[in-house]
Amino acid sequence: MINSVYMKKNTYLLVVFFTFCFIKAYTQPVVNTISNQTVCNGSSVSAINFSSPVNMGVLCGEAKEGSNLTLTAPFGGIFTDLYFVSYGNPTGSCTTLFRGFCHSANSESLVEAAAIGKNSFSLAVSNDNFGDPCTNVPKKLMVQLLYSPPPITYNWTNNNTSIGLAASGTGNIPSFKGINNGNVPVTATITVTPTYGGASGEGTPKTFTVTVSPSAKIVNQPISSQVCASEGISFTANVSNATNYQWQVYMGGASYINISNAAPYSGANTPTLTISDTSTLSTDYIYRLVASGNCGSQVITNLVSFARRISFIMSHRNVTCNGESDSAINLTPMGGTAPYTTVWNDGITTEDRMNLGAGTYEVKITDANGCARFASTTITQPNVVNSPTGVLEQSFNAGDNLGALAVNGQNIKWYATAQDAANYANPLPSNTLIINSTTYYATQSIGGCESRTSLAIKAYNPLLSVDDNIKSDIALTLYPNPVKDVLHFNAETEISKIAVFEINGRKVFEKILNGGHEINVQSLVKGVYLIKVFTENEEEIKKLKFVKD
Repeated sequence: MINSVYMKKNTYLLVVFFTFCFIKAYTQPVVNTISNQTVCNGSSVSAINFSSPVNMGVLCGEAKEGSNLTLTAPFGGIFTDLYFVSYGNPTGSCTTLFRGFCHSANSESLVEAAAIGKNSFSLAVSNDNFGDPCTNVPKKLMVQLLYSPPPITYNWTNNNTSIGLAASGTGNIPSFKGINNGNVPVTATITVTPTYGGASGEGTPKTFTVTVSPSAKIVNQPISSQVCASEGISFTANVSNATNYQWQVYMGGASYINISNAAPYSGANTPTLTISDTSTLSTDYIYRLVASGNCGSQVITNLVSFARRISFIMSHRNVTCNGESDSAINLTPMGGTAPYTTVWNDGITTEDRMNLGAGTYEVKITDANGCARFASTTITQPNVVNSPTGVLEQSFNAGDNLGALAVNGQNIKWYATAQDAANYANPLPSNTLIINSTTYYATQSIGGCESRTSLAIKAYNPLLSVDDNIKSDIALTLYPNPVKDVLHFNAETEISKIAVFEINGRKVFEKILNGGHEINVQSLVKGVYLIKVFTENEEEIKKLKFVKD
């Protein structure tokens, strides 16, 4: 039978000793190298975690059949893995062990169950436990185990607690906020020592540093000053530990914006901001300084603004209809120092205004200190309402009122004359009876405003004023008359089109003849009809009557 070496998948470097019980002890604990940190005042120091490499130990043991194998890992270590196990007739020495021809198949599982995860164990070496792999052969149990050291404790000390860290502690150092309220960087040296928990032997201490740099700090805040709109003003802040400066202004938007060195500002990147002329600025503007030091921290001054300047509330009512003068302005001066005087651009000195037309109105407000503020407002008016639209000459029936005339528009009103329509005077009732050959004037109203121009419509019914001789010098006759089917024209000129009307003036149909001389009237009901005849240039030359039989 061939001897074989039993090994786990993970291999380890082992030292050979020929003893009954062999121990390869782990080394003294060590701690990982920690990088130094530099932060700014108020910034977070990153968490500091300590760790050590795992130093595995090796323990071998041997016991004869009928005895017990008892093993204990040194200094509280824990068995973690099997390197060699055989119950039978193994040979060799620790770290170089071989199975013999006699080997119990459950050797590994029994020892693994008894040892792994424990500091010590005791196991009876007998056939009752392992079975009898070979009868009448003296047997023994040989093992080689790996064990890990006990947990490592990290104790640390800090020689400068002003940075915001305690003087000492155990375990990892959580993130903390660095503190330095002075003017120079502050450095703390931290020493960490690894120790096996509950065991003898301290590892080599290691040190690292944490440096906290100072942030910029306001020594003296700017002071607000009284100023009129046309005067200048300066704000100065005394800042320590600062290398960069940026003045900002809040103008009522979403956030502060940086000021540049453009009129009326100068010194935007210095401790002193100068405003040469405040007349273009608002009393609602708020200024602040953002100062930064070498480590990048920032500090903001107290908010400062102009001293009281004149302000106002101005409201107005727009013109109701185009061209009217029914607007008004209400002005209320505030701020500055009362009392106030007001002068409008048209010379009026009252604060409030009445009976105004459309336009822009400006006012100068002066307070008791002589500070002035200008304000303006623009009064608007609606668009011009145009006159309604429609056919300028319209037919009607006897007895019709103005409602029979077709007009495109809203809220139509009728007038007897153009002057009445322009002055909105003496409107005609809508049931006014139409007089033939009379011109009526229509307006429309949109949004409560009436058009200033009107539409002139002539009401005309040819049957109520028939003139058979529009062109008396042109001969034209109809035949047969009365007619049943086809009506013929006998004319000395070319006919372009004709239009047929009922006797009450309603148009029945219109037909283009293009030089033809007849029309079919078979579809007409019996009665009297009027026919208009036009030449090729749309000129009306005759009005004639015919009877449909």
